[in-house]
Amino acid sequence: MYAIKLISSKESYKAINLLQAIIKISEKMNIDTTKMYENLGAANEARINELNKSFAGVSFCLEAIKIYNRLQNNQKVIELKCIYEEITSTMKFGEIKKR
Repeated sequence: MYAIKLISSKESYKAINLLQAIIKISEKMNIDTTKMYENLGAANEARINELNKSFAGVSFCLEAIKIYNRLQNNQKVIELKCIYEEITSTMKFGEIKKR
């Protein structure tokens, strides 16, 4: 599948968009989307790693958690929750001062 090649070639953002479109079409046609959701979760995980587990990866982490919850893959959910905690615990926000 082309989306899997995109994930492995460090273009996971394109893979995410492609898989989301495939899933929408497949669900309209009543096709089993389990494997596609697994690939979408993997693409989100790859995107987190591409962003070096920075603040920018938080939304991809939350999306992957949601996908793996849907698939009832508790091991991945726990793993991603740890990554989420790691990312959010190292976030630093700027300070705004009022004159």
